[in-house]
Amino acid sequence: MNVIFTFALIYWVLDGLNLGEIVDHYAYIDHEYEGANGLFQSLYFSAITLLAVGYGDLTPFGLSRFVAILEAIVGYTLPAALVVQMISVKKDAS
Repeated sequence: MNVIFTFALIYWVLDGLNLGEIVDHYAYIDHEYEGANGLFQSLYFSAITLLAVGYGDLTPFGLSRFVAILEAIVGYTLPAALVVQMISVKKDAS
């Protein structure tokens, strides 16, 4: 969960600094720019990116694209690291 929250904060800051927005293709214009919506949108985008779901309803632009690539790599690496760790612990216990 920390990884999701960390990347969500990065997306939110990039959006706030106009360095990389995340566009919701299905939101109404008025809803898109509500105050807390940006943070929740960043959290949602972070979760679907890390978990490799990628519904396609949100699209990153600018620097957020590179952050999304990095997050996807982390998302693919974490399960493998967990398996290696579990195997290592099991070997040490034997």
